Amino acid sequence: MKHVGTCGITAIIYNDKVYIGNAGDSQAIFILSEGEGLHRSQRANSRLSVNNKAERERIIKQWAGIDD
Repeated sequence: MKHVGTCGITAIIYNDKVYIGNAGDSQAIFILSEGEGLHRSQRANSRLSVNNKAERERIIKQWAGIDD
């Protein structure tokens, strides 16, 4: 798994809702205006990377026993 590498992210705004799809360690961040030139950021998704222990365990469990 150490040689795995891909990333992509898509955001769609539809009917005042934002839908985000991602693969890999792409990170979507909302920049929210709070008036008077003030802004804050908020993560919009989780990174899907083998560097993330929970994600690595999920991948191993899902693909256990499948040949290369």
